[in-house]
Amino acid sequence: MSKIIIHNKTGDDMLAMELVATAMKQGKISELGKSYCYVSSFTIGDKEAFCTCVWNKKSTFTFEVYYKEEQK
Repeated sequence: MSKIIIHNKTGDDMLAMELVATAMKQGKISELGKSYCYVSSFTIGDKEAFCTCVWNKKSTFTFEVYYKEEQK
């Protein structure tokens, strides 16, 4: 059984869970079918959000959800 870790940097737990669920629904499409998509991008209102996934080969998937930083 695999484990999921979510590092949420958006400040919105429900949004982070929705984005991770969306990425997972795509299936394991990275690393020859062993991992979820490495990076998925989403438009949330006027912001761009990203969901990344890393598989540590011990059946743990670590997701990070964050907004694109503003360009200055």
